[in-house]
Amino acid sequence: MSKFVVIQSEITVRVTGRLDHINHTKVNSDIPNRMKISENWSMVNIKIEKGRHTYPAVITTWPTVKALENDKIITIGKEIEDTDKEVTDADRAKAVKLAEGLALQKFNKEQNAKVKADIAKAEKEEKVEEAKAKKATEIKDINLEEIAGE
Repeated sequence: MSKFVVIQSEITVRVTGRLDHINHTKVNSDIPNRMKISENWSMVNIKIEKGRHTYPAVITTWPTVKALENDKIITIGKEIEDTDKEVTDADRAKAVKLAEGLALQKFNKEQNAKVKADIAKAEKEEKVEEAKAKKATEIKDINLEEIAGE
């Protein structure tokens, strides 16, 4: 069963779970200032409407919601169960949509981590191959010098 929370708001505002980042830094770059990070806004958001309404309880853990509560813009009330008469079908639909969005966001983050790991592995293998090729070239050069010296 889903949990819901009653929120009283002074304004209508759209809140997100958090601001994330994507690290594009190339560790082996020759450029001295090689740090490159870009923002990654969460696509999962929920609209808190002016007045007293019911929302999925998971949003009470979001930093944006906590900040609004600290600034006394919203008041977070009691948690209620899915079976409570105060919870409407629209509220349940919001909760399902939010859960799907959070699951998709988690999946995308995991996929991005896998891609990053694959890229790092490929770069490492490429360096090993370059080192082997360099070593082979050095051995050829040494052999050519020995032959030329004879």
